[in-house]
Amino acid sequence: MRQFFFLALLVSILYFISSCEHDPVLGTGGPIISDLCDEDTVYFVNDIVPIFVTTCSFPGGGCHDDIFSGEDGKQLTEIHKYLEKKITDADPKKTKLYERLVEDDPDLLMPKDPITKVGYELPKEQLDLIVAWLEQGGLNNFCNACDENNFTFSGAVNAIIEKNCGNTVSCHGSGSTNGDYTSYAGIKSKVDNGSFEQRVLTIGNMPPALPLQDCEMTILRKWLDDGALNN
Repeated sequence: MRQFFFLALLVSILYFISSCEHDPVLGTGGPIISDLCDEDTVYFVNDIVPIFVTTCSFPGGGCHDDIFSGEDGKQLTEIHKYLEKKITDADPKKTKLYERLVEDDPDLLMPKDPITKVGYELPKEQLDLIVAWLEQGGLNNFCNACDENNFTFSGAVNAIIEKNCGNTVSCHGSGSTNGDYTSYAGIKSKVDNGSFEQRVLTIGNMPPALPLQDCEMTILRKWLDDGALNN
């Protein structure tokens, strides 16, 4: 029960971030910021937080869509503090956080399928990211090496969309009636009818739980203006 409360509270905090500006105010005691991204390092803000957002708190299907009221600019720090409380063992695979993600009992396993409400295990690559992050010390870190001049679909755009919108059973996962963003064709159909630009760049309410960085918004704008090519 305590584990469930932790995850519910964690992802509720993540959902509140949707009310902030696109670049989160990190504030005093916020994430450790690196100007360059090390390919061997797993970053909490870049890699770990989106896993929870896209699988647990997306509107219309997430288990944890409640809005948590907190102080602007400190959400990411508070999320990390809650995670720290669940890192209770030197072995990452014995922490309470990891155990809940690989629980044998489908009633306790997290996250839950939005349709069947049955727990499912995250893809291996996501579980591996969580383990690697824990092995590296579970740091509250963030790398800010976004390149606005790289706006090809394969070079940057697809990674932004996959991380924030189209992985596993998120808003735009495989077969989603909201639009399947796991393929270029699915994304392009929403580009062609104008809804992608409207929701992501004009209104700015997608993704709903974790705002895109300004640099990521610029990349998407340049890609659209260049014809939204599959390049």
